[in-house]
Amino acid sequence: GKTCLIRHVAHTLSVNVVSFQEEWTRLSIQQNEHEFIPPTYDQAFSNCLKKAESCFPALIHIEQAQFLLGPQNLSTDFSCSGRDELFFLTLRKYLQDREELLSRKGSESPGSLIILESQSTKMIDSNVLTKIPDHVYFPQPDMKERMNLTRHLAKKYLVESNLGSIDLELINGEMMGFNAAEVNLVFQTANLEMKCRELLSFQGRDIPKESEIHLEDFMKAIREVRPRSSGRVEEVPLHNVKLEDVGGLENAKEALYEMLILPKVRPDLFSGGMIKPARALLLFGPPGTGKTLLAKSMSAQAGLAFIAADVAQLVKSGIGESERQLVEIFQRASEAAPCMLFLDELQAAFARPESEENDGTGSRQLASQLKLEMDALQSKPEVYVMGATNAVHMLDPDLLRPGRFDHVIQVKLPDLDARKTILSGILRSLHVKFDQDAQEQQPEDKQTLAELLAVRTAGCSGADLRHLCQLAGLRAISQDRNYPTPQDFVTSLTQVTNQPHSSFGL
Repeated sequence: GKTCLIRHVAHTLSVNVVSFQEEWTRLSIQQNEHEFIPPTYDQAFSNCLKKAESCFPALIHIEQAQFLLGPQNLSTDFSCSGRDELFFLTLRKYLQDREELLSRKGSESPGSLIILESQSTKMIDSNVLTKIPDHVYFPQPDMKERMNLTRHLAKKYLVESNLGSIDLELINGEMMGFNAAEVNLVFQTANLEMKCRELLSFQGRDIPKESEIHLEDFMKAIREVRPRSSGRVEEVPLHNVKLEDVGGLENAKEALYEMLILPKVRPDLFSGGMIKPARALLLFGPPGTGKTLLAKSMSAQAGLAFIAADVAQLVKSGIGESERQLVEIFQRASEAAPCMLFLDELQAAFARPESEENDGTGSRQLASQLKLEMDALQSKPEVYVMGATNAVHMLDPDLLRPGRFDHVIQVKLPDLDARKTILSGILRSLHVKFDQDAQEQQPEDKQTLAELLAVRTAGCSGADLRHLCQLAGLRAISQDRNYPTPQDFVTSLTQVTNQPHSSFGL
């Protein structure tokens, strides 16, 4: 919403806006008609200054400044920032002259106001940044702010009869991590989906002037509009992920309770200053055992935002770029505090120095940067880190010492009681039809079904159990039923456990 706010404030104060991007585009079209030579950026800036002087008071708005004014020591990845040397020198000279003019007493107007717009101040050269006195940060909208925006857009796009039939709370919940522009794009796309649907169903009759946007149009639009930045803040609402659905993992739950919940409910226990709550925890164990689900559920329980960072993507970036991205991830966590930063598949980037997974200097530098960030956690209030790995023996041992990852907890495959809890949580949201008149004796309710399935799924992970229920549902759909039966679960057991199952054998 940066550009929208700039134009709104300028309109309110009767100040003209001169867009640098629009001027450069105009010059490009004008020159290409005759010379086929693109204009320079400093030429576009000079034109903007002349325009601003002719329509004073005015401000010059330079969008996406990181692509023109990036730091001199740019990394090999130019997708995030760039630099045009001539434009950089021209703008720096203008800002220096403006600064000197402002310092003189009784001087005339210093000229037009310059507003730079960038994704991050770290993407702008410090020689320009120090000449700009005011830096305003626009955070991602939280759930409440996004809900207000959703209601505002609903009045614009939905007809009056449509407002009461669309669950805006549900739509807002599905747009976790979306910024203001993406929320607006969801409504535009849903409106387009509605028009396409109406056109396809049009058969010689008049299309109504006020057609209704359906919930399915919004769901399809949300799937098409994806958050652009990796590691984006994902809020986890309490109704979305429940701790009771996480079976087993009692040691991890207890450690997370001491780290996240206890300091809030009993702050007196930590008031002396000698004992400080842990700030980081590492879970290790086989895939599918619920490490990610536990992180989300505990974040929801503690009322924290949730940031999931793709560690594997860091390795793919060049030397220097990986470290910069890691710093930005921790910076986003600080800005979103209170929050939980979840680092999955740690072994992909932070292996032991002698490990085959460690490819040399790049991995060592990245590991060193992570150690620095972990050491600085105590200075970042209400930022917690949870790491997860399938191979703890491959990790750099320096990461595992107290003060970095304070707790290192093994996550095992769920036992019988844990499998019952997991299956009960999954079956709670499924409509299962129980046939009391079946020839073979079958379970009579969901609880009995969960207990019987738990007995037959020894050695299965939580992901396997969810896959089992998914297969049972798909089998029902393939037979033109919208509900699974206990026999569907029995048949699906063979695919999950690789052992033949024909009936419950009660």
